[in-house]
Amino acid sequence: MNPETHPDLPIVPPADPFRRPVLETQALCVEVEGLDLIQNLDLCVLAGESVAVVGPSGSGKTVLLQVLMGTRTAHSGKVRVLDAIPADMAYCARVGWIQQHAKLADNLSVRELMELFGSFAPQTLPVETVLEWTGLQDHADTPYGRLTPLQQQLTHLASVVGSCPELLVLDAPTGHLTLEEQEVFWLHLQQVLTPEQTLIFTTRSQVEAEKYAHRTVQLG
Repeated sequence: MNPETHPDLPIVPPADPFRRPVLETQALCVEVEGLDLIQNLDLCVLAGESVAVVGPSGSGKTVLLQVLMGTRTAHSGKVRVLDAIPADMAYCARVGWIQQHAKLADNLSVRELMELFGSFAPQTLPVETVLEWTGLQDHADTPYGRLTPLQQQLTHLASVVGSCPELLVLDAPTGHLTLEEQEVFWLHLQQVLTPEQTLIFTTRSQVEAEKYAHRTVQLG
């Protein structure tokens, strides 16, 4: 990221090579409808890193995240997330996953959604604090269905970061936002991330990837 363009964003240093791996794949291969979509992917993401998975539509970005989260099975290879294999789902409370085209209950307010997500977590941040960090304090009691696309995406973010996840997994988090809204989303995301938290996100934009990630993984 460019500190001159975003003077208010915290500068996260590059990952220390001695930090523990949070996410690892070895010779990962994923086949979808007879097509070898991901082939022999070796990936190691360390604690505190921000990594972008970049590629055009259909290149396997969402499929990769699904494998990492245990909702899709790889054809071959090894995957470990937070020292567990995805099928175990043992790390769920330690991961905040925002899926592409995610949708929450239209009739629940931002505050109610945050409290609902927090009820499944062993520890949570104060709701009012997260509302302020994500710029949603004036919309806390607004039903999700009445929010703008940017506010809805920030609600997704607030709902997962309030549970103090070690790993954030975001699938095309700004894909449906305008350029101006993308800037606002990333501003708030950088405000809520701590240096110890790890981020992996997908995007079709090389510019976005290079701006907000320590490094990129190219698919397709």
